[in-house]
Amino acid sequence: MRRGLLLLPMLVAIALCYVFEDFYPLSHFPMYSKFDERTYYVYLRDKQGEPVAAVPHFNIYTSDLKKHYGRDLKALKKKLKGSHFDWSAEQKWSAGMETLAYLKNERSPKAFEGEKWQGLALIDVRIRRGEDGKLERSEQVVGVME
Repeated sequence: MRRGLLLLPMLVAIALCYVFEDFYPLSHFPMYSKFDERTYYVYLRDKQGEPVAAVPHFNIYTSDLKKHYGRDLKALKKKLKGSHFDWSAEQKWSAGMETLAYLKNERSPKAFEGEKWQGLALIDVRIRRGEDGKLERSEQVVGVME
């Protein structure tokens, strides 16, 4: 009898998860149900070509940097047609420079005092599934701090 009473709250919780559909552990996450054939991310590289950790130096996550860059790419779409996945580095350059300007002027102005970060580059990395099913990766420099 006691065992049945102990299981009752758990069964009620499971039933509620099915009813409301959005509660862990029985929720469905449509954002993870399908993966695109291509994606991208960005990172920062110093003038020597070494990756730069964004959080300790500029107090920003690279995911936030990507969001800002993505908004700049979206703004470019009004001028350039097609998908930014098909654009050249030159076509994406203004979005990259705008993102670096945001980093320098709004997000982390103190980090850019002096000339320490001169030559800092924003790197756009594209990942796609090739025709053979394997992942292909390519990098483009889309902005350089002067």
